[in-house]
Amino acid sequence: MLDLALSALLGLAAAVLYTVALAWTRRRRTQERLFGPDAEAPAAAATAEGRLARWLALAGFRRSDAGLIFLAASAASLGAGGLLAWGIRRSALVAEMAHWANGIPGGVGDLALPILYGMPWIVFAMASLVPLVIVRMARQRRVQAVENELPIVLEMLATLSEAGLGFDAAIVKLIEVHPESTPLLDELRLYQTEILGGVSRIRALRNVRTRLDVGPVTVFVSALVQAEQVGAALTDVLRRQAEDARGRNRQRALIRAEGLPTKLVFPLVICYLPGIFVTTLGPSLVQFAKLADSFARGRGAGR
Repeated sequence: MLDLALSALLGLAAAVLYTVALAWTRRRRTQERLFGPDAEAPAAAATAEGRLARWLALAGFRRSDAGLIFLAASAASLGAGGLLAWGIRRSALVAEMAHWANGIPGGVGDLALPILYGMPWIVFAMASLVPLVIVRMARQRRVQAVENELPIVLEMLATLSEAGLGFDAAIVKLIEVHPESTPLLDELRLYQTEILGGVSRIRALRNVRTRLDVGPVTVFVSALVQAEQVGAALTDVLRRQAEDARGRNRQRALIRAEGLPTKLVFPLVICYLPGIFVTTLGPSLVQFAKLADSFARGRGAGR
């Protein structure tokens, strides 16, 4: 029954991959026929292909075929997980491990039997979720990089503004000084490109907020948009936003530091304490075992 289910899942994965590839190809051809080969601009990449494209764009995967690659990788992971589960099921690994677990005295091994018999399905689920985990990790790294970089960028923009440069000129100077590629600097380069293309500053700032979708950036853009609309000085806004960003990073670091003892409990109990018990109580237990054995032998000889 399990082999039949795995075969059905493999067939379903192949059918899904073929259907998605066919639909995606037709959609791309329609877009190119209506709007040309460059229809998807970077600013609209988050909405052109729907929720999947936006989710991938937020993680930094902004190629036009990112959705197709993700679906193909998901189908491939589904097939690989099915093959691994089928191989484990066909081999004698589960039976040998179950036999070894049954040999544990006291019925302790019976607790592990459900996990052992469910190992093919566990391997199948873990392998199928690999693309999802990769995208989520990329998104987390991107958010963390933006949050760590934002206070420094705001400090530099505030300093340049206080020196007499306008906001757009300060961004140009910042990009010239830092040619490396980072998530926040890349978005500022896109902002500069949109400004040069005739997009208004408010619209370009909102596009940056949409493309990143990070909390501190949303607060920063909202403050700039409000200052732009009411005519307030951007220098004061940038300085306050820089101070707020530093405060948020400080609070986040304190929260992580306070949660560190709780996170250390598991490796402490699993990895450190058993070694302490073995090194401290091991010699005493060996001596006690030798004494008990000699006492038992002495009683046997006396009889």
